[in-house]
Amino acid sequence: MASANGQTESATTKAHKASVEARHGDAAVAVALLTLAVYVIWTAQAMPVGSIASPGPGFFPLGLGIALAATSLGLLLRSRIIAGDRSSVELMHASVGAAFVILMGVAFFFDLLGALPTLALMLAILSRTFAPIAWWKAALFGIAGAFAAWIFFVRLLGVSLPGA
Repeated sequence: MASANGQTESATTKAHKASVEARHGDAAVAVALLTLAVYVIWTAQAMPVGSIASPGPGFFPLGLGIALAATSLGLLLRSRIIAGDRSSVELMHASVGAAFVILMGVAFFFDLLGALPTLALMLAILSRTFAPIAWWKAALFGIAGAFAAWIFFVRLLGVSLPGA
């Protein structure tokens, strides 16, 4: 089969590429996020909400759940509005898999190495994965991002971070 640039694709190459119509992908993601939003709202109601002046532990989860539900409904509505669009998207790019592995690494190394080195490494590797920048720029971005996280959590919120 000829591609847009005139080259031909073999049957095996085409068989390994999974794609779905964009509107169906949007609808599936919207339903998954709406399910998560309903769960977050449901569990947040078990905690005291408090008020805007004095928020309780359930205040932010409830607000985030409501915001996620509204966004999910908007995405679901959008997928129905663009029903005539038959464009397709390719599933599972390598960078998405890399991001998943990196986030699993963060969960593993967060307590082991401490928050700041783990966040710095995560930001450096993710920035290098998703943007074609030099390693030294990615490392600088990772260090700056970890420092910003430290300022936000430790200095502004007064929350201690592992290893910080």
